[in-house]
Amino acid sequence: MPIEKVKRNIELLKQSIAYMKQKGLQPKKGDSGNFANFNKQQESYYQKNYFSALQALSKVIPELDKYNEYHIMLEKQLQKLSYENPDQNLNVIVNMLDILEQMPFEDHKGSSKNKAKSSSMVFELPKNVSQEIKEELEADLKELQRCYQNNCLRSAVILCGRMLETALHRKYFELTKVDILETNPGIGLGTLIAKLTEKGMHFDPGVTQQIHLINQVRIFSVHKKQEPFYPSSNQAQAMVLFTMDTLQKLFQ
Repeated sequence: MPIEKVKRNIELLKQSIAYMKQKGLQPKKGDSGNFANFNKQQESYYQKNYFSALQALSKVIPELDKYNEYHIMLEKQLQKLSYENPDQNLNVIVNMLDILEQMPFEDHKGSSKNKAKSSSMVFELPKNVSQEIKEELEADLKELQRCYQNNCLRSAVILCGRMLETALHRKYFELTKVDILETNPGIGLGTLIAKLTEKGMHFDPGVTQQIHLINQVRIFSVHKKQEPFYPSSNQAQAMVLFTMDTLQKLFQ
């Protein structure tokens, strides 16, 4: 099982670093050059184990599901591993183990489980949404549900933003009879809310805060220049529920 192989290789790397620190060794490739000296052979053995563990970890992580958010997080940590800096690698190991703790796993029957129990949540679209966009919202919600159940949580948050955009665009059209996507295709959620307010639409403060929160999370999730945001299952669940609540209030 790939996850178990990753855990085993992380443990081997951690042990090799511990042995090297205990012996006061620094990473050095190649043989000691003195096979008659037991201490030198031992040093070479520990150093080889260290480099072997690093190489093994770099091979096993790509075997994980490439569509899993946690795989991406592990690969980012993998890039931080250094052959020359064992102390830095200890910090990376801690981060990797934290990520693995959040990952879904399979029981002996092959069913997927997760400590966060995200798969147990089922989200429903409010019944009062506009009929003109209901089919589109339902399609997004089905995809969102799949993302959430499979712990692709950033994707779930991004879909929340898409659903809010669809709903707000529809509200703007209902008020103005103008398709703002044609006149301003790159308009953001914040600007769209401001324009709706100008047209006399009243937003409950709680709704605007919810929309702002989801929009900010989405920005941090998709913009390359921003630090990637990886929501927890609880955070993603809250944002999805916020989205459903907002849709309910927009079309009440």
